[in-house]
Amino acid sequence: MSNLPLRQEEIEASRRPQELLDWCSAKIEDVAGCEGGIHAVRFGIGLCKPLTEEVYPLAIWATYCEDVDDGAVLIPKIGSQPYDAEVQDPSHEPPSYFVEITQAHMGQSEHFRMIHLERRGWAPGPLSEMTRVGGRGSLDVHPGRVLGSVDGYIHKTTELVTEAIIRKLNKDYKRPIILVVAFEDFILKNYESTLAALSEPMIGLLSATENPFEAVYLVGMSSYLVLRVNG
Repeated sequence: MSNLPLRQEEIEASRRPQELLDWCSAKIEDVAGCEGGIHAVRFGIGLCKPLTEEVYPLAIWATYCEDVDDGAVLIPKIGSQPYDAEVQDPSHEPPSYFVEITQAHMGQSEHFRMIHLERRGWAPGPLSEMTRVGGRGSLDVHPGRVLGSVDGYIHKTTELVTEAIIRKLNKDYKRPIILVVAFEDFILKNYESTLAALSEPMIGLLSATENPFEAVYLVGMSSYLVLRVNG
């Protein structure tokens, strides 16, 4: 996929929050318009993975989070270093800190959902379970259990977000650091009650464990929702 218009140096360029969000949106659209681009975006191939799974959530968080100044500078970093981005914000104390970004999604089921979408032109919702049929050379996927209520969605989302946070707790980071957890918020109706239902278990989890993060934020990828759950 080296023919796609996406380079590491442009992903890692310093930008302000709204500038980064506008750039990410335009770049994803630009890449998707190229031959093989939609496939690369859907399956996180090459640099499309950090673009869509790290930098895009970073941009949403920084643009819509009240704790980040509009004039802050965001510096994404691709690689195996102990953070995913640096934030330089004179209004913050300290004025420079780091961000770790992770996804709360269905893992292999999400991969199978993208296969179903490519083969059939449609797919069930992002939190649907998918079943695998056949083996190598004859692999097929079919929708399994589909969430049918807001309560079911909240329960599953809470489970996925909790797992995502736990995966990140026992690692070494460059500090001070915050955690951003991206999740699917595509069916949220009553924001206040839903946010309370999502945040309460997270607050309990983070207060009961050794937590390396100054703050933890949940970022809804559909509605550009930002929720701070501790710190």
